Amino acid sequence: MEVLLNLAARFTPSKGAVTNSISDKACTVNLFKHVSGGCAKKDESLPVDIRFENLKISVSLGFRKGMKQILHNVNGKFASGQFIAILGPSGAGKTTLLDILSGYNVKGFSGTVYNNDTVRDVQLFRKFSCYITQENHLQSFLTVWESMAIAADLKLGLYTSQENKDIIIKEILATLSLDTSSNMRVSCLSSGQQKRLAIAIELIDDPSVMFFDEPTTGIDSSSSTQCLRLLHRLARDGKTIVCTIHQASASALELFDEIYILGEGRCVYQGTSRNLLQFLDSVDLPCPKYNHPIEYLMELVSSENKQENITILTNKIENGKCDKWKHVPKVPMQSLDAIIVQKDIEDVFRNRKCERASSFHQFRVLSRRCMLRYKRDTRFVYMRFLANLSIAALYCILYWQIGWHGAKVRNNYNLLFCILIHNMVTTLILGILAATAEIPTITNEYFNKRYSLKMYFSATTVCEIPILLLCCLVFTAVVYPATGQPLEIERIAMFTTISLQLVLVSQSLGTAIGTALNVMYGTFLGFALSAMSVVLSNVGENLQNIPIIIYWISKSTFTRYGLEGMLNSIYGFNREIMYCPDDSYCHYKYPEKFMRDMEVPLNMFWQSFIVLCCNYLIFKIASFFLLKWRVSNRKCF
Repeated sequence: MEVLLNLAARFTPSKGAVTNSISDKACTVNLFKHVSGGCAKKDESLPVDIRFENLKISVSLGFRKGMKQILHNVNGKFASGQFIAILGPSGAGKTTLLDILSGYNVKGFSGTVYNNDTVRDVQLFRKFSCYITQENHLQSFLTVWESMAIAADLKLGLYTSQENKDIIIKEILATLSLDTSSNMRVSCLSSGQQKRLAIAIELIDDPSVMFFDEPTTGIDSSSSTQCLRLLHRLARDGKTIVCTIHQASASALELFDEIYILGEGRCVYQGTSRNLLQFLDSVDLPCPKYNHPIEYLMELVSSENKQENITILTNKIENGKCDKWKHVPKVPMQSLDAIIVQKDIEDVFRNRKCERASSFHQFRVLSRRCMLRYKRDTRFVYMRFLANLSIAALYCILYWQIGWHGAKVRNNYNLLFCILIHNMVTTLILGILAATAEIPTITNEYFNKRYSLKMYFSATTVCEIPILLLCCLVFTAVVYPATGQPLEIERIAMFTTISLQLVLVSQSLGTAIGTALNVMYGTFLGFALSAMSVVLSNVGENLQNIPIIIYWISKSTFTRYGLEGMLNSIYGFNREIMYCPDDSYCHYKYPEKFMRDMEVPLNMFWQSFIVLCCNYLIFKIASFFLLKWRVSNRKCF
């Protein structure tokens, strides 16, 4: 009781603040439901009815192939406290309709979506709804409890004490039968358990509307039925639960309060499964004996005569406008407070005190999660260190103590060029692969309002730098002295700085490419850019003999400035005459001669440093805006 009083006191409104009072009541109700063991009354949930009219959307089939209309002016209404299934054969438009209703797709469609008979404000709607996609985009390296704890920190912020967060998490895990698996890593869970965990994470802030894209796909029949029963139970708490279903057993279909069936992008039925037999009789398409009516209707809209059947069914149901076959539940008498909450739901969620965590708190939580990933994913970290040490050992064997020898300046140049290639290519490709792997998870978490992109991008940028720098320092610490480079503090510092910059620039470029493209195209472009940059940065003595366009392209690549920075750190700044044995001819005994022949500006280290810094900032800024574009449009080039 003391915990509940503290929760109520935390959200007590100031005097005269009517809107805040409503907001605080909503927050207290949601938290009270979790803490009190889920015994809140149904009318304490914030009811949200969804209605849509004349939804139409077309997609391009490709260059000069025209457009294909996916939805044809469909209509419908989903009431709060109902468990609704959107059914239909493959290609009927189920997921497209769900994307529009959830706000996951807000471009390219026409029509109107209403929430409680008010035109939907997408940004407002996303605050009290969630969308769980078909794939379980979870952090596999976390345990069940850690996944819930991090989600609670992001969703509830600092407005809820850690003690109450733990109570909420325990309650949800117990409800979803995940309490016995709380210490297991997500990667060790079954597909059914992962699906329940995805639901549990979204239940932390108690959304009023929940959308599911084929929640039973990829799990066995027993887990499928268990999942649907769970969703049915959530709908009984006053939530609006809408999901697409591709295949389900007859007993599982009976769990739905209403079904909405699509055929060729048109509504062919909307109502209860019990009324379906009567509906089929009314259009002279009676269901045969011993056939399940839903399965029979699905056969009608996918058979050889589907066009004729769809036309008949669509006309009868008026493409979703007819609600004759729907179940109209008895609306219980509501208290005055509940009526106020329902009437002013927009004000509730615009002014709610239990908003998401602050930017700084998000940064802390996301940084902790990122560092935990590096700590848990030891194979990846060890692989990077092992790769760097292996390549460093190879360079040491091939170029042992050549850096001080005047007759081996060309060989030393080849070594520096190999170091440049290593620092660039390995980091670039890893950046591409890491970015493409993270995009689906980021898209899902960002859409469900878990954090801001700025804080996610900042946290990942800060956390990736120590690993990159440590690998680069280990590689440099082995190769530099073993290959006989000058052991002067200034030169060591300059060489290390340029190497670190090359790694950071390559990582940021890889992130930009991986964010914009899928893994196949991104990897291909990464290798293509690497090959082009390597060629253009190594023209050396041929700079004056190439076309002017290629010359300026060469001078604009960051690898060229990286190579010039390395050469200046080794041979620039008045390096003493190279050692040359009496029995050897040393063409580049004087380092300045080698620099002039390679057309490398003398003592221009800081120019290379500044250009590489600018490249890093440009690629990082580009990565952020590409990430913002990618998660907003949910497509890649």
